Amino acid sequence: MDQINYSEEGRPRTKAVKPEDGKWANQMTEIYKRFLDSRQKLRTLDKQINHAIDELENRTVQRAARERNYVTCTFCSTIGGILRFIRD
Repeated sequence: MDQINYSEEGRPRTKAVKPEDGKWANQMTEIYKRFLDSRQKLRTLDKQINHAIDELENRTVQRAARERNYVTCTFCSTIGGILRFIRD
C-alpha cells in the first residue's frame, strides 16, 4: 500500500492510499507541485511589476517637480489617483 505525506495546520501527516488510487495520488501530487511552482512564479512577476510601477511613478513625480521649480518635495505620492505633493 502506498502512502501520501502532507502537512495540516503545520503538522506532518501520513495517510495510506489504496493501491488502485496510487496512480491518481501521483497525478494529483504532480499537479499540486506545478501549481506551487506557478504560484511562486506569479509572486516573482508581481514583485517585478510593482517595482516597475513604482519606478514609473517616481520618474513621473520627479519630472513634474523639475518642470515647475516652485514644486519641491522630498515625498510625493498618489492618493486616490490624485498626484499630491507634500512640500518640504
